[in-house]
Amino acid sequence: MELMWPDHSLGSARNNLNAALYSLRNTLDQQGRKIQYILYRDGCYLPNPELMWWIDRTEFLTSLQHAEMARRGGYSQQQLVSRQYQLCSAALHNELGVSPGDDTVQLFRSLTSRA
Repeated sequence: MELMWPDHSLGSARNNLNAALYSLRNTLDQQGRKIQYILYRDGCYLPNPELMWWIDRTEFLTSLQHAEMARRGGYSQQQLVSRQYQLCSAALHNELGVSPGDDTVQLFRSLTSRA
């Protein structure tokens, strides 16, 4: 909780965590499966290790690294970032019916606004 909400009190951070987990569970439960996606074990929350997880942020950051290498090779970083962002957005919309998170959108804007 300290990493996510460093300026909050313990109670406030716990409320934020509970709200985030509630929202996450509701979003995942809309997929129609009766699976526990988020587990609580030994005082910790964790993604169910029996499921395969794909995190768009991780994939996006990996693609950004590839884009940086391509830019160094003479390709345009903004074109590659825009293409990857469009692929990410489409996958999120088609598979989960959601848009990229605010952090992803902000990162995209900061990367494509550079000259």
